[in-house]
Amino acid sequence: MRRDALSLLAEAQFLLARVLWNPHADRRRALRIARMAAKTHPDPLVRAEIVAWLRHRVPPPPSLDDLAIEVLRHDLRAGTDADSSET
Repeated sequence: MRRDALSLLAEAQFLLARVLWNPHADRRRALRIARMAAKTHPDPLVRAEIVAWLRHRVPPPPSLDDLAIEVLRHDLRAGTDADSSET
């Protein structure tokens, strides 16, 4: 069975992403390339494999509570910095 060019390209992208995941390589680029492979591979089983690989490497987004706490901390630090510069 002959594989089409799209399959080969997506598989090469996924292979490159796994190589780039090395701690001394470009992990952001690895994620970007793996996402492209997941979007373009014509085989849903291979896409599922790539998505599973991504899920194990991408941290979940912070909850809104965590985000609100960080914003409040930032505001408090900014207020403290402004107060200390006035004295």
